Amino acid sequence: MILFSWVLFSIFVGVIGITRKIGFLGALLLSLALSPIVGFAFTMVSKDKQTDLMEKQMQQQQRNQGHYGNYQQKGNYKLIILAAFIFLILIALAVFFMQMYF
Repeated sequence: MILFSWVLFSIFVGVIGITRKIGFLGALLLSLALSPIVGFAFTMVSKDKQTDLMEKQMQQQQRNQGHYGNYQQKGNYKLIILAAFIFLILIALAVFFMQMYF
């Protein structure tokens, strides 16, 4: 039952990944290898395909006009949120296992 749920939620995360830069296969494999929760977190941090396309078009326009701004730094907060999320999961697992064995 747990294995079935794991695979089912991993497929769900893969379907969410279709619209993201990570893609279906990347999200699915990451979810199967680590866990659906971690796969979901990575999938949500991955850029949306439309957003990525618009950013590339804006960069091209800026290069054509001679403007070289670094507006990509706005997305760095996503990595911080992901790191905090993983850190909280690890703490919760540590507390859980400590309660089980001690």
